[in-house]
Amino acid sequence: MTTGICRLCGEHKKLSFEHIPPRSAFNDHQRVFQTIEDRLLKNRSHSKFRRGLGKVTLCESCNSNTGSWYGEAFVNWTKQGFEWFNKIGEGALINLPYNIKPLNVLKQTLVMALAMAPEGSLNYHEDLRRFVLCKKLKYCPPHYRVHVYFCKGGQPRFSSGMAIMKVGVGGGASYIEGEIALPPFGYSITTPFGSHRSLADVENLCEITWFAKYNYDEKRNIYLQIPIRETHEPFPLDYRSTEDMEKHRRKR
Repeated sequence: MTTGICRLCGEHKKLSFEHIPPRSAFNDHQRVFQTIEDRLLKNRSHSKFRRGLGKVTLCESCNSNTGSWYGEAFVNWTKQGFEWFNKIGEGALINLPYNIKPLNVLKQTLVMALAMAPEGSLNYHEDLRRFVLCKKLKYCPPHYRVHVYFCKGGQPRFSSGMAIMKVGVGGGASYIEGEIALPPFGYSITTPFGSHRSLADVENLCEITWFAKYNYDEKRNIYLQIPIRETHEPFPLDYRSTEDMEKHRRKR
């Protein structure tokens, strides 16, 4: 039994395994790949997620509640994403329709980011935790940005707690609250620094933070232009193709 501080309610309790994304969103079997911690901190080749991607960070009550509130809507959105994922071309960027519950989808995405957060960040995320634990509360805390992309090619991505800055014209800066890539979608949850743009905007990902304007359980037809990205490296917001990485190696 694992006990600790729940990343949602902030109480010291018995913790349960949170699937990130939910188990029914095609996250129900073992994954083996290299995480950013493997590359930078532990000097190992890969991590093994035996039950699917996830962490033991939520108490049973918060895990159950958020799953019942948001899980079904998120799985439905994911299934629609897979339908388009198998039809779109490599370079396609067109408006595609989704019949979804936007607020529910957004809140499940934020639950995923909070479940990945380090224990020491609880006070910093107090307003975000309140937002996801009150299922009918609208309008996301203003300093968070949530983006989505189709991940087609590469490996899963599962990282959080990293500051990144891009210099030069059109650059930006963000703290990565979480990036999760598991087909069909990848999600980037960032907190931009000061007046800087979110790096997810710099990378032209599709922002869905505005899903927070809808009511809980409200179903809408929404058209989104979601770009296709590759995730060959474990680093968040790195979408270089294998050809791009090979060119970079040659320039060294």
